[in-house]
Amino acid sequence: MLLEEYGRWLSKLTERIPSVREHALILYLTILSKATIVEPDKEHIKKCKPYIPEGEDADLYHAATCLKAQAILITNDSDFNEIKKSKIIVVWNISEAIKKLLNSS
Repeated sequence: MLLEEYGRWLSKLTERIPSVREHALILYLTILSKATIVEPDKEHIKKCKPYIPEGEDADLYHAATCLKAQAILITNDSDFNEIKKSKIIVVWNISEAIKKLLNSS
């Protein structure tokens, strides 16, 4: 689900700003090459649910997946502010993630 969303954002971004296509594609392909598919279970969804706004099922699913995989959720979506504060999962904004990931390579 998340990888599909990244693909949609790649298309939207490069349609709006064609000059970033090369860099956006490199980032997208890097994410794809390092990604592992994980399906959250009911337990992880239940733990995340109190921190995600009602009706944001995709966000809940993303948070629960990160919890199960012990992965970092990278987003600028304010729907994740409460779960970030709770420290149930680690949430980085996009600028923070780019800086950290570029410094680690």
